[in-house]
Amino acid sequence: MKRKTALGIVLAVLIIAGYYMLADIPEPLSDELRGSYSCDDAIYSRIMAIDPDDDNSFYYTDSKNNCRIKGVFGENGENVYSISCGSEANKAIIPDQSIVLGDRSFTLTVSGQQLTFKKVHQAPILYGDDNNYR
Repeated sequence: MKRKTALGIVLAVLIIAGYYMLADIPEPLSDELRGSYSCDDAIYSRIMAIDPDDDNSFYYTDSKNNCRIKGVFGENGENVYSISCGSEANKAIIPDQSIVLGDRSFTLTVSGQQLTFKKVHQAPILYGDDNNYR
């Protein structure tokens, strides 16, 4: 009887441990546009979150300049998307443009600089409250 109880406890511990190990495995990145992207700038981090379920919105975060921009995107063709901001002030930072998604990355012109953003997470992740994005 004690042996069955001990075996049951060991089995339960193994199942629980296996669950936690599997929970730590990151979700594989897909080739779709949805997700979070990071620009590996040597100075600081810039993040793009792209969410087709939020009226085709994108969210740009520039942590150094405390800049948070919300805009929209549309699909122009296979892996080609248009990016647009609502206000003229934001268009001065991120002008209307087309991006091409390839190898889970794209190049975006921001404040006159061409930056490459690489996919880092399958889900669109915002940094802070979405009301902070204009």
